[in-house]
Amino acid sequence: MCMYGDFEYRIERNGTVTITKYGGQSQHITIPKKIEGRAVGHLADNLLGNSPVEEVVIPGNVTQIWGSAFQGSSKLKKVVIEEGVLSIGVSVFKGCPNLEEVVIPDSVTKISFAFDKTPKVRVVANPGSYAEEYCRKQGIRLASDGHHIVEENHTVCALFDDGTAELIAYTGTEENVVIPQTCQGHRIVKICKKAIQEHWMVRISSGVQQLDDYALYNCRFVVVPDTIVTMAPKCFKGINRVVFTPKGSPAEKHCQDTRCIFTRPGKAYHYVDDCLYVLYEDGTAQLVSYWGKHEQLVIPQTCADHTVTSILNKAIYQQANLKKIRIPESVAQIGEDNFYQCGETITKVPNPNYERFSELQNDPWARKEYGLYDPIEPYFDKYSYHVEVIRY
Repeated sequence: MCMYGDFEYRIERNGTVTITKYGGQSQHITIPKKIEGRAVGHLADNLLGNSPVEEVVIPGNVTQIWGSAFQGSSKLKKVVIEEGVLSIGVSVFKGCPNLEEVVIPDSVTKISFAFDKTPKVRVVANPGSYAEEYCRKQGIRLASDGHHIVEENHTVCALFDDGTAELIAYTGTEENVVIPQTCQGHRIVKICKKAIQEHWMVRISSGVQQLDDYALYNCRFVVVPDTIVTMAPKCFKGINRVVFTPKGSPAEKHCQDTRCIFTRPGKAYHYVDDCLYVLYEDGTAQLVSYWGKHEQLVIPQTCADHTVTSILNKAIYQQANLKKIRIPESVAQIGEDNFYQCGETITKVPNPNYERFSELQNDPWARKEYGLYDPIEPYFDKYSYHVEVIRY
């Protein structure tokens, strides 16, 4: 590797330069157009590292910004890409929590999932450009939309003149999240694509009316209000376990149509022994999920002074270690697909093709003729499942 000022670079076979790292302490930098007479053609991944850079200007002769070039740059606030740049790679701006503005010229004709976990970003792009079209499709904010982006108590929202707000991102790290009704006095009416990610339980306050695709990405349990009336086809895609939705609500119908696991919301939710129970006003409780690794599960007759009367669909599902389940007589309803692939047993079974093909494995022609790309093993694993269910 070579150095040019604070820039580390390498020379490619075609004679162009790839800048691989910036090691200086400036807050505002411009990528050089040439180094030692050679054109700078590419920016490599993790270019800034932990540097204090807040603003970057990229000249047009840098035709490609490779994947992850600015990924994880926590101080970065603004990137100006000049005319001439052709493509922006995968995850270029991923995980830049303070990035507020990216200027993309008309010359860019390819953007590959460059924006992820950049809650404050707005893209400056000309009307009709590829960048504008890309941002519209991906739900990325455009500066031309005219809204104001703010953050209040980990809630990043776009505020509009009509007094409404759209939730762009929730930046808190706690497991249990309650989405507020307002942000700086504006009513939150919409949750945008991947605005809420990787939380244990999310409770959406009344007043939210619209959910984008993947709005609650990689969340385990989600409680939604009956005010939600507009739902993108994949708004619940990525929810790992259960949607709690009011009976007869549009969200319940959406869950039915998209085959999401859902049940009624309760007055409280109780975690005990790797199980989640929902508690209802009538004194009953429902087991909605088990995620333990034990060989035996005992479901209690009561949970927090509520009688356990039902087990939700797939509440006990694909638990290979689970061999025995004790269920009280108070449970009158057990949902579909419970106990599926529980109690896994692996046995070695003779491979009927071993004797036939083992002698041919050293013959290149035979390997190609019979498709023997992997060694033939004398035994293979056979999986069987059995779980003992005991009523008490």
